[in-house]
Amino acid sequence: MAKQYKIGDVAKLLGITPEAIRYYEEQGIISPVKSQTNGYRYYGVWDIHLLIRTRVYRQLGYSLAEAADLINHRKADDIVGSLKTKESDIEATIFWNMNLLKHIRHMQQLIQDAQAMVDKYRLEYRPPLYRIDGQKGYELHADSFNWERYHEWIEKVPFVFPSALFRKSAIENGQQDFSFGLMVEGEYAELQQVRESNLVAFYPPRLSLHTTLITSSDMILTPQHLEPAIRYLHSLGMKLKADVVSRVVLMNKREGHYYSWHQLWLPIE
Repeated sequence: MAKQYKIGDVAKLLGITPEAIRYYEEQGIISPVKSQTNGYRYYGVWDIHLLIRTRVYRQLGYSLAEAADLINHRKADDIVGSLKTKESDIEATIFWNMNLLKHIRHMQQLIQDAQAMVDKYRLEYRPPLYRIDGQKGYELHADSFNWERYHEWIEKVPFVFPSALFRKSAIENGQQDFSFGLMVEGEYAELQQVRESNLVAFYPPRLSLHTTLITSSDMILTPQHLEPAIRYLHSLGMKLKADVVSRVVLMNKREGHYYSWHQLWLPIE
């Protein structure tokens, strides 16, 4: 008769708890022999290898119930088909995580660049971006606003940034109007299934004057905050060509005050 092992020995060998082994037994994955004399459960080599196989499936992303189903009810072809599906799931996860890693690195660069560009200016092409509104100034849009679409964009975190929009006409006429919403860079548009529509505006790459503006809860944001950049633009013999878009790359709170770091692009002609 093949040697039998106590639950403590199996737990120590596999690095799991006796409670976990009992749970696997409840799921029908293993069937230990129960001693009629002392009531102890004894496990054979088959049980040990089935527990190892279960851990293989668990590491591949299967639930315990799914692992039990593969072991107890599925034929080889069924298992191959299931593994192919799991392969696709893992590839999708890898693709997502690779984009997430790229985005994390990009965020670090954006924050560092924003710090370096406070009260400084350079000419660069604004990246392609998609944008949706959610606020008029500091107030949320009315009840008739398409909040379902806005909620869809919030679900795109962390690939969305808060974004302000300053209309060219408001800037030139000294008006206080601006809008606030969310933006996604064009390179992530396909990943996030974002496209231009009647609610989503697309801003193509455009040569712009770039700078960083820091705002706070003590300083209400208005188009007038762009005046230093506009003056600098005029000093170069250039004019504002279109609406100004910002990307908020950093928000924090210090001593009860809120701060936002806006990267700004002022399109030029």
